[in-house]
Amino acid sequence: MKKEKLIHISHSDLDGYTCQYISKQIFNDAIYYNSEYSQIKSYLELVLKEIKTYLKEGGVFLLITDINLTNSDSFFLDKKINELNKQEPYKVRLQLLDHHATGQESSERYEWYFLDNDRSASKITYDYFKEHYQSTTFDEGFDLLIESVNAYDIWIDDSEHFEFGKVLSRVVEQAREIDTFMFANKAREYKMHLLNESTKYLNQQKGHIKLDDELLSIKKQYLSIFDTPQTIDNITSAYIVRLLEQNKNALEITYKDKKGLLTYCLGPISILANLFLKQNPDYDFFMNLSRRGSFSLRSDNKIDVSKLAQDIAGGGGHINASGGFFRGFRDSVNFEDIKSFVEEKFNTLSYGSSELNNGINIKL
Repeated sequence: MKKEKLIHISHSDLDGYTCQYISKQIFNDAIYYNSEYSQIKSYLELVLKEIKTYLKEGGVFLLITDINLTNSDSFFLDKKINELNKQEPYKVRLQLLDHHATGQESSERYEWYFLDNDRSASKITYDYFKEHYQSTTFDEGFDLLIESVNAYDIWIDDSEHFEFGKVLSRVVEQAREIDTFMFANKAREYKMHLLNESTKYLNQQKGHIKLDDELLSIKKQYLSIFDTPQTIDNITSAYIVRLLEQNKNALEITYKDKKGLLTYCLGPISILANLFLKQNPDYDFFMNLSRRGSFSLRSDNKIDVSKLAQDIAGGGGHINASGGFFRGFRDSVNFEDIKSFVEEKFNTLSYGSSELNNGINIKL
Protein backbone atom coordinates (compact mmCIF):
# COMPACT_ATOMS: atom_id res chain seq x y z
CA MET A 1 0.00 0.00 0.00
CA LYS A 2 1.36 3.39 -1.01
CA LYS A 3 2.12 5.76 1.86
CA GLU A 4 -0.14 8.77 2.18
CA LYS A 5 1.08 12.14 1.00
CA LEU A 6 1.13 14.52 3.94
CA ILE A 7 0.08 18.14 3.38
CA HIS A 8 0.57 19.98 6.65
CA ILE A 9 -0.71 23.52 7.25
CA SER A 10 0.34 25.08 10.54
CA HIS A 11 0.62 28.44 12.27
CA SER A 12 3.72 30.60 11.80
CA ASP A 13 4.92 30.76 15.41
CA LEU A 14 6.97 28.47 17.66
CA ASP A 15 4.04 26.18 18.42
CA GLY A 16 3.06 25.95 14.75
CA TYR A 17 6.55 25.18 13.46
CA THR A 18 7.10 22.64 16.22
CA CYS A 19 4.02 20.77 15.01
CA GLN A 20 5.71 20.49 11.61
CA TYR A 21 9.01 19.55 13.22
CA ILE A 22 7.16 16.60 14.75
CA SER A 23 5.46 15.44 11.54
CA LYS A 24 8.74 15.77 9.66
CA GLN A 25 10.16 12.96 11.80
CA ILE A 26 7.63 10.62 10.17
CA PHE A 27 6.97 12.01 6.68
CA ASN A 28 10.13 12.69 4.68
CA ASP A 29 8.37 13.94 1.57
CA ALA A 30 5.63 16.15 2.95
CA ILE A 31 4.31 19.48 1.70
CA TYR A 32 4.25 22.26 4.28
CA TYR A 33 2.55 25.63 4.53
CA ASN A 34 2.61 28.16 7.35
CA SER A 35 -0.33 30.49 7.66
CA GLU A 36 -1.47 33.40 9.74
CA TYR A 37 -5.05 33.11 10.98
CA SER A 38 -6.21 35.72 8.48
CA GLN A 39 -4.66 33.82 5.56
CA ILE A 40 -6.06 30.36 6.21
CA LYS A 41 -8.94 30.55 3.71
CA SER A 42 -6.46 31.40 0.94
CA TYR A 43 -4.21 28.51 1.92
CA LEU A 44 -7.15 26.11 2.06
CA GLU A 45 -8.14 27.09 -1.48
CA LEU A 46 -4.54 26.68 -2.65
CA VAL A 47 -4.17 23.27 -1.02
CA LEU A 48 -7.51 21.98 -2.33
CA LYS A 49 -6.29 22.62 -5.87
CA GLU A 50 -3.00 20.92 -5.10
CA ILE A 51 -4.63 17.87 -3.55
CA LYS A 52 -6.27 16.86 -6.82
CA THR A 53 -2.89 16.12 -8.37
CA TYR A 54 -1.81 13.81 -5.56
CA LEU A 55 -5.16 12.02 -5.38
CA LYS A 56 -4.49 10.50 -8.78
CA GLU A 57 -1.45 8.74 -7.29
CA GLY A 58 -2.56 7.83 -3.78
CA GLY A 59 -4.19 8.99 -0.58
CA VAL A 60 -3.61 12.40 1.01
CA PHE A 61 -3.38 13.19 4.71
CA LEU A 62 -4.35 16.84 5.16
CA LEU A 63 -3.22 17.94 8.62
CA ILE A 64 -3.97 21.38 10.05
CA THR A 65 -2.38 22.35 13.36
CA ASP A 66 -2.40 25.36 15.68
CA ILE A 67 -5.00 27.19 13.58
CA ASN A 68 -8.65 27.55 14.50
CA LEU A 69 -11.14 27.70 11.66
CA THR A 70 -14.24 29.85 11.64
CA ASN A 71 -17.58 28.09 11.27
CA SER A 72 -17.76 29.13 7.63
CA ASP A 73 -14.20 27.94 6.92
CA SER A 74 -14.93 24.60 8.60
CA PHE A 75 -18.12 24.18 6.56
CA PHE A 76 -16.26 25.11 3.36
CA LEU A 77 -13.43 22.64 4.02
CA ASP A 78 -15.70 19.79 5.06
CA LYS A 79 -17.85 20.25 1.95
CA LYS A 80 -14.87 20.35 -0.43
CA ILE A 81 -13.19 17.28 1.11
CA ASN A 82 -16.42 15.29 0.91
CA GLU A 83 -16.79 16.26 -2.75
CA LEU A 84 -13.22 15.15 -3.49
CA ASN A 85 -13.69 11.86 -1.69
CA LYS A 86 -16.72 11.08 -3.85
CA GLN A 87 -14.98 11.87 -7.14
CA GLU A 88 -11.33 10.87 -6.89
CA PRO A 89 -9.93 7.30 -6.93
CA TYR A 90 -8.08 7.88 -3.66
CA LYS A 91 -9.23 9.54 -0.46
CA VAL A 92 -8.33 12.59 1.60
CA ARG A 93 -7.95 11.99 5.32
CA LEU A 94 -8.54 15.24 7.17
CA GLN A 95 -7.40 16.05 10.71
CA LEU A 96 -7.25 19.35 12.58
CA LEU A 97 -5.44 19.57 15.92
CA ASP A 98 -5.83 22.80 17.84
CA HIS A 99 -6.18 24.40 21.26
CA HIS A 100 -7.92 27.73 20.62
CA ALA A 101 -11.29 28.01 22.36
CA THR A 102 -12.81 29.91 19.44
CA GLY A 103 -12.99 26.62 17.55
CA GLN A 104 -15.35 25.02 20.07
CA GLU A 105 -18.44 25.08 17.85
CA SER A 106 -16.60 23.56 14.88
CA SER A 107 -15.05 20.87 17.08
CA GLU A 108 -18.53 19.82 18.23
CA ARG A 109 -19.82 19.65 14.67
CA TYR A 110 -17.00 17.93 12.77
CA GLU A 111 -15.32 14.66 13.66
CA TRP A 112 -12.03 15.74 12.09
CA TYR A 113 -11.79 18.88 14.28
CA PHE A 114 -9.98 18.01 17.52
CA LEU A 115 -9.78 20.67 20.23
CA ASP A 116 -8.07 20.62 23.62
CA ASN A 117 -7.70 23.91 25.48
CA ASP A 118 -5.27 22.48 28.04
CA ARG A 119 -2.37 21.60 25.75
CA SER A 120 -0.36 23.49 23.16
CA ALA A 121 -0.93 22.42 19.56
CA SER A 122 2.55 20.88 19.44
CA LYS A 123 1.84 18.74 22.51
CA ILE A 124 -1.48 17.66 21.00
CA THR A 125 0.29 16.82 17.73
CA TYR A 126 3.08 14.96 19.52
CA ASP A 127 0.58 12.87 21.49
CA TYR A 128 -1.43 12.24 18.31
CA PHE A 129 1.54 10.86 16.40
CA LYS A 130 2.71 8.75 19.33
CA GLU A 131 -0.76 7.19 19.49
CA HIS A 132 -1.38 6.70 15.76
CA TYR A 133 2.19 6.02 14.58
CA GLN A 134 3.44 3.76 17.33
CA SER A 135 6.22 2.30 15.19
CA THR A 136 7.89 5.72 15.10
CA THR A 137 10.66 6.32 17.62
CA PHE A 138 11.25 9.96 18.45
CA ASP A 139 14.78 11.12 19.22
CA GLU A 140 15.87 11.39 22.82
CA GLY A 141 15.01 14.80 24.18
CA PHE A 142 11.77 15.17 22.23
CA ASP A 143 9.74 15.08 25.42
CA LEU A 144 11.75 17.97 26.85
CA LEU A 145 11.37 19.97 23.66
CA ILE A 146 7.61 19.53 23.65
CA GLU A 147 7.33 20.34 27.36
CA SER A 148 9.31 23.55 26.79
CA VAL A 149 7.14 24.67 23.88
CA ASN A 150 3.99 23.71 25.78
CA ALA A 151 5.04 25.62 28.90
CA TYR A 152 5.72 28.78 26.93
CA ASP A 153 2.78 28.60 24.54
CA ILE A 154 0.09 28.17 27.19
CA TRP A 155 2.14 30.21 29.68
CA ILE A 156 2.94 27.82 32.52
CA ASP A 157 5.50 30.20 33.98
CA ASP A 158 6.16 28.09 37.06
CA SER A 159 7.27 25.15 34.90
CA GLU A 160 10.95 24.20 34.96
CA HIS A 161 10.78 24.21 31.13
CA PHE A 162 9.32 27.70 30.77
CA GLU A 163 12.59 29.63 30.42
CA PHE A 164 13.83 27.31 27.70
CA GLY A 165 10.51 27.75 25.91
CA LYS A 166 10.95 31.53 26.02
CA VAL A 167 14.29 31.25 24.27
CA LEU A 168 12.87 28.79 21.74
CA SER A 169 10.16 31.29 20.89
CA ARG A 170 12.76 33.88 19.94
CA VAL A 171 14.84 31.27 18.10
CA VAL A 172 11.94 30.58 15.74
CA GLU A 173 9.99 33.81 15.57
CA GLN A 174 13.03 36.06 15.12
CA ALA A 175 14.64 33.84 12.49
CA ARG A 176 13.91 36.47 9.85
CA GLU A 177 17.11 36.11 7.86
CA ILE A 178 15.27 34.09 5.18
CA ASP A 179 11.95 35.58 4.09
CA THR A 180 8.99 33.32 4.77
CA PHE A 181 7.05 34.42 1.68
CA MET A 182 9.68 34.48 -1.05
CA PHE A 183 11.49 31.39 0.17
CA ALA A 184 8.95 29.58 2.33
CA ASN A 185 10.58 26.16 2.09
CA LYS A 186 14.09 27.47 2.76
CA ALA A 187 12.83 29.60 5.65
CA ARG A 188 11.09 26.58 7.13
CA GLU A 189 14.20 24.41 6.73
CA TYR A 190 16.17 27.14 8.48
CA LYS A 191 13.75 27.27 11.41
CA MET A 192 13.74 23.47 11.62
CA HIS A 193 17.54 23.51 11.72
CA LEU A 194 17.52 26.06 14.52
CA LEU A 195 15.00 23.97 16.43
CA ASN A 196 17.10 20.87 15.92
CA GLU A 197 20.26 22.63 17.10
CA SER A 198 18.37 23.96 20.11
CA THR A 199 17.56 20.45 21.31
CA LYS A 200 21.28 19.92 21.98
CA TYR A 201 21.01 22.36 24.90
CA LEU A 202 17.95 20.81 26.53
CA ASN A 203 19.86 18.54 28.88
CA GLN A 204 22.59 21.04 29.70
CA GLN A 205 22.67 22.98 32.94
CA LYS A 206 21.46 26.53 32.20
CA GLY A 207 20.98 25.32 28.63
CA HIS A 208 18.59 28.13 27.78
CA ILE A 209 21.28 30.70 28.62
CA LYS A 210 23.91 28.86 26.59
CA LEU A 211 21.53 28.68 23.63
CA ASP A 212 20.79 32.37 23.99
CA ASP A 213 24.53 33.15 24.02
CA GLU A 214 25.38 30.97 21.02
CA LEU A 215 22.37 31.59 18.78
CA LEU A 216 24.12 34.09 16.52
CA SER A 217 26.95 31.63 15.86
CA ILE A 218 24.44 28.88 15.05
CA LYS A 219 22.78 31.18 12.52
CA LYS A 220 26.06 32.19 10.93
CA GLN A 221 27.21 28.60 10.58
CA TYR A 222 24.05 27.69 8.70
CA LEU A 223 23.85 30.74 6.42
CA SER A 224 27.46 31.57 5.64
CA ILE A 225 28.89 30.93 2.18
CA PHE A 226 32.16 32.69 3.06
CA ASP A 227 35.52 31.21 3.99
CA THR A 228 36.33 34.07 6.36
CA PRO A 229 34.37 35.57 9.30
CA GLN A 230 31.67 38.07 8.30
CA THR A 231 28.87 40.04 9.93
CA ILE A 232 25.41 38.52 9.97
CA ASP A 233 24.22 41.30 7.60
CA ASN A 234 26.79 40.39 4.95
CA ILE A 235 26.23 36.68 5.45
CA THR A 236 22.46 37.03 5.12
CA SER A 237 22.64 39.29 2.06
CA ALA A 238 24.97 36.90 0.24
CA TYR A 239 22.77 33.93 1.11
CA ILE A 240 19.58 35.64 -0.10
CA VAL A 241 21.22 36.86 -3.29
CA ARG A 242 22.21 33.29 -4.05
CA LEU A 243 18.59 32.20 -3.58
CA LEU A 244 17.43 35.02 -5.84
CA GLU A 245 19.91 33.97 -8.51
CA GLN A 246 18.68 30.38 -8.31
CA ASN A 247 15.11 31.56 -8.86
CA LYS A 248 15.62 34.62 -11.05
CA ASN A 249 13.84 33.24 -14.10
CA ALA A 250 10.60 32.97 -12.12
CA LEU A 251 11.13 36.44 -10.61
CA GLU A 252 12.03 38.26 -13.81
CA ILE A 253 9.89 41.16 -15.03
CA THR A 254 10.32 43.60 -17.90
CA TYR A 255 9.33 47.19 -18.44
CA LYS A 256 9.69 48.32 -22.04
CA ASP A 257 13.20 47.15 -22.91
CA LYS A 258 14.44 46.99 -19.32
CA LYS A 259 14.81 43.77 -17.33
CA GLY A 260 14.19 43.66 -13.61
CA LEU A 261 13.79 41.33 -10.67
CA LEU A 262 10.60 41.36 -8.60
CA THR A 263 10.42 40.35 -4.94
CA TYR A 264 7.65 40.54 -2.37
CA CYS A 265 7.82 41.44 1.33
CA LEU A 266 11.62 41.40 1.58
CA GLY A 267 11.65 44.51 3.73
CA PRO A 268 14.58 46.99 3.43
CA ILE A 269 16.31 46.09 0.16
CA SER A 270 19.15 48.59 -0.30
CA ILE A 271 22.06 46.26 0.58
CA LEU A 272 20.41 43.22 -0.95
CA ALA A 273 19.31 44.88 -4.20
CA ASN A 274 22.65 46.56 -4.82
CA LEU A 275 24.52 43.31 -4.23
CA PHE A 276 22.23 41.44 -6.62
CA LEU A 277 22.54 44.08 -9.34
CA LYS A 278 26.33 44.16 -9.09
CA GLN A 279 26.54 40.38 -9.33
CA ASN A 280 23.96 40.20 -12.13
CA PRO A 281 24.76 43.05 -14.53
CA ASP A 282 22.23 41.81 -17.10
CA TYR A 283 19.47 43.12 -14.81
CA ASP A 284 18.57 46.81 -15.00
CA PHE A 285 16.50 47.24 -11.85
CA PHE A 286 15.32 45.55 -8.66
CA MET A 287 11.77 45.96 -7.36
CA ASN A 288 10.28 44.92 -4.03
CA LEU A 289 6.57 45.18 -3.28
CA SER A 290 5.00 45.22 0.20
CA ARG A 291 1.69 43.75 1.37
CA ARG A 292 0.16 47.23 1.42
CA GLY A 293 1.05 47.99 -2.18
CA SER A 294 4.05 50.27 -1.62
CA PHE A 295 7.13 49.44 -3.67
CA SER A 296 10.85 50.18 -3.69
CA LEU A 297 13.04 50.36 -6.78
CA ARG A 298 16.83 50.16 -7.04
CA SER A 299 19.26 50.44 -9.94
CA ASP A 300 23.01 50.42 -10.35
CA ASN A 301 23.34 53.28 -12.84
CA LYS A 302 21.49 51.36 -15.52
CA ILE A 303 18.20 53.29 -15.59
CA ASP A 304 16.58 56.20 -13.82
CA VAL A 305 14.21 54.37 -11.46
CA SER A 306 12.65 57.64 -10.29
CA LYS A 307 11.18 57.99 -13.79
CA LEU A 308 10.22 54.31 -13.79
CA ALA A 309 8.33 54.84 -10.51
CA GLN A 310 6.66 57.92 -11.97
CA ASP A 311 5.60 56.09 -15.14
CA ILE A 312 4.01 53.08 -13.42
CA ALA A 313 2.41 54.67 -10.36
CA GLY A 314 3.09 58.38 -10.14
CA GLY A 315 5.94 57.74 -7.70
CA GLY A 316 9.45 59.10 -7.66
CA GLY A 317 12.65 59.56 -5.73
CA HIS A 318 16.30 59.36 -6.72
CA ILE A 319 17.90 58.08 -9.91
CA ASN A 320 19.12 54.83 -8.33
CA ALA A 321 16.63 54.58 -5.44
CA SER A 322 12.94 55.37 -5.65
CA GLY A 323 9.48 54.08 -4.85
CA GLY A 324 5.76 54.56 -4.95
CA PHE A 325 2.39 53.06 -4.18
CA PHE A 326 0.02 50.91 -6.24
CA ARG A 327 -3.62 51.77 -5.59
CA GLY A 328 -5.96 48.80 -5.66
CA PHE A 329 -3.31 46.24 -4.74
CA ARG A 330 -4.51 43.10 -2.94
CA ASP A 331 -2.29 40.80 -0.91
CA SER A 332 -2.03 37.16 -1.97
CA VAL A 333 -0.36 33.98 -0.73
CA ASN A 334 0.57 33.18 -4.34
CA PHE A 335 3.55 34.98 -5.90
CA GLU A 336 2.12 34.52 -9.39
CA ASP A 337 -0.78 36.79 -8.39
CA ILE A 338 1.69 39.45 -7.26
CA LYS A 339 3.72 39.18 -10.44
CA SER A 340 0.64 39.33 -12.66
CA PHE A 341 -0.53 42.49 -10.89
CA VAL A 342 2.82 44.24 -11.42
CA GLU A 343 3.05 43.13 -15.05
CA GLU A 344 -0.43 44.48 -15.71
CA LYS A 345 0.57 47.82 -14.22
CA PHE A 346 3.73 47.85 -16.31
CA ASN A 347 1.69 47.21 -19.44
CA THR A 348 -1.19 49.61 -18.82
CA LEU A 349 -0.13 52.49 -16.56
CA SER A 350 1.65 55.56 -17.82
CA TYR A 351 1.66 58.75 -15.76
CA GLY A 352 4.10 60.47 -18.03
CA SER A 353 5.95 60.15 -21.30
CA SER A 354 9.40 60.29 -19.71
CA GLU A 355 12.15 58.23 -21.29
CA LEU A 356 14.19 55.99 -19.01
CA ASN A 357 17.77 57.26 -18.78
CA ASN A 358 20.42 54.73 -19.63
CA GLY A 359 22.02 55.66 -16.32
CA ILE A 360 25.60 55.79 -17.54
CA ASN A 361 27.84 57.85 -15.23
CA ILE A 362 24.91 58.91 -13.07
CA LYS A 363 25.62 59.20 -9.35
CA LEU A 364 23.25 59.79 -6.44
